[in-house]
Amino acid sequence: MLVVGCSHGTHLAGKIAKLLHKKCPNLTVEKFPDSELRVRLNCDVKGKEIAFVQSFYKEMSDCIVELILAAKTAKELGAKKIALIAPYFPYMRQDKRFHKGEAISQRIIAKLIEDYLDEVYIIDPHLHREDKLEHILR
Repeated sequence: MLVVGCSHGTHLAGKIAKLLHKKCPNLTVEKFPDSELRVRLNCDVKGKEIAFVQSFYKEMSDCIVELILAAKTAKELGAKKIALIAPYFPYMRQDKRFHKGEAISQRIIAKLIEDYLDEVYIIDPHLHREDKLEHILR
C-alpha cells in the first residue's frame, strides 16, 4: 500500500504512512498560467493499493479536480485499489434541495468521484444528518 499525499493532505499523509509503516510519495500538482492543474504521480502504482489523502478545506474545487485526475491516472496505470482519506470533505451540507432550483451538491460531488474510488473515509463530514452519509457515498 502507498499513502499518497495530495496538495492539501501532505501533512496528514506523512503521519498516516509513518503509523502504517508505508511509503508516502506526494503528488506533484502544478498550475498552468490559466489555472489548469497538472497532476503527476511520483511512484509506480501498478498492482498496488493507493490511499490518497486530501483535505478539501479551501480551494475545494481545485482539490476535487486534482483528486479525480490523480485517481483516474492511478486506475489507468494499474492500481489495484484506490481509497480516499479526507479529513474534510466539501459540499456535504447541501444534501437536499432546500429551495427551488438549488443543486443537491452532495450527490453531484459523490457521483463525480465514485467511478474513480473504491473506498472513501471521511473524518469530519460536517453533516448534521450523518445517518444519510453512508447512502450517499455508496
